Amino acid sequence: MGRRCAWVAPVPPGTYAGKLLEEVRRANPQVLGAAISATAPKAAAAVVVAATEPATVGAPADPADLAASRNGATTAVPNAAGDRLEVRLPLRDVSGDTVGALRLSYTYRAGADRTALEHNAEGIRDRLHRRISHAGNLFDPYPYEPGAPSNTYAQQLVDEFIDRYPDIEVLAIHVTPPDSDYNIIAGSNIGRLGKKADNDDMRCVFTGKPNLEVNSTGKRFESELQLHDRAGNVIGAVGIVVAYKNGDDKRALHARAEKLTAELEEEDSGLGQLVWSGQNLGNQRGCRHRDGSQPGRSVAGVHSGASSDSVLCCRGRTELPGYSGDLRSLRRRSSG
Repeated sequence: MGRRCAWVAPVPPGTYAGKLLEEVRRANPQVLGAAISATAPKAAAAVVVAATEPATVGAPADPADLAASRNGATTAVPNAAGDRLEVRLPLRDVSGDTVGALRLSYTYRAGADRTALEHNAEGIRDRLHRRISHAGNLFDPYPYEPGAPSNTYAQQLVDEFIDRYPDIEVLAIHVTPPDSDYNIIAGSNIGRLGKKADNDDMRCVFTGKPNLEVNSTGKRFESELQLHDRAGNVIGAVGIVVAYKNGDDKRALHARAEKLTAELEEEDSGLGQLVWSGQNLGNQRGCRHRDGSQPGRSVAGVHSGASSDSVLCCRGRTELPGYSGDLRSLRRRSSG
């Protein structure tokens, strides 16, 4: 007799947490049910932000889920009927801070070994940890802007680099789509696809001066750098965030980001050609050569990349929580 397959309800769309659970459901058919609970920014209590059971979304978080988040330990308990194992785990962000709870349900029979199911749940949780910037990120709309595609070459590169380099906590690629005047996030490991660049992002794109940030918790350092295609055309910017602690060498962390950016620019397929729907952004609006000029159009007052001794520009504001730009006196070390 064939194995019976349990029907799994679709995850309600609309939030980034929902998108993450949808990916969990597709990649792990053995998971019968799932829920993410977290506390929204400025909210007083945790709620179910995403679940395979639509009716539970928005409801107060299960006390057992809250206990897993609070205690920081994995628990595995059969349900009342004894036919499912409910595994509850603390859910963490890219820095390892707890941002909520993850509950996963598996088929179970009394006396069965729970170890394999617990390990599977922990593996799923650890993969999600690489995709969450902070608790509020889970409540972000998905897509961030209606109609923003998720199958760009930029997203493919982000996924590959996140897997290849565990030290990268956040990676986001900004480009200008064809027939658009707006530079947006075309690929990232924390969602926000389609989010428009702010003035600080665009200053990096137009001037070539990197934006550097240390967040208020002292746990992250970001370098945002101008991004070029293989022909040298400026096509946008890339933000790279790594772990940081007081006393770390900021210059070395920024140099690391420069090497990663150069590697992105040298991908065999040609970033400028495939970063957005397989089209060459080097000839689209918003793209400029290293000398500051735009193909087919003269742009006055746009400077090329920063000189070797230029002051590195620090953002005054950012979407990431707590970033303030405390590196105003840092200068780039001469390559000579």
